[in-house]
Amino acid sequence: MNITSWASKKENLLTVASPEKGVGAIGEEIKRKAFEARATLWEESNKCKLASKRKEVKIQEWESLQKSKIEAKLRQAEAQAEQMKAQAKQDLAKRLSALSHKVEGKQARVEAHRSRQAGAAGGAHPQDRP
Repeated sequence: MNITSWASKKENLLTVASPEKGVGAIGEEIKRKAFEARATLWEESNKCKLASKRKEVKIQEWESLQKSKIEAKLRQAEAQAEQMKAQAKQDLAKRLSALSHKVEGKQARVEAHRSRQAGAAGGAHPQDRP
């Protein structure tokens, strides 16, 4: 709906409702001024609506930007946590491997000790004892 049709619709309603039906130049001038006033109000109303919509769009854009920034930080934190987890797993694997080697060494010493004791019981030299 454009401004002219909107304002003329109101004007037609006023003309039908008015008992004088525009006799003379004064009546026409009043109608014209009323028409212009309604047209001006309509334009201002549309300007306000557009300004309001622009502000709303700007707010939505800002909100989207903030959400994107926060989501990026979250993804970065998640990636960092995954890296830390992987590093911790590697460290644990190294420690377990070192422990396994240590245990194997100790088991070998114990086995050697048992062998010496078994050999000593069977006539081995006393030097072989620990």
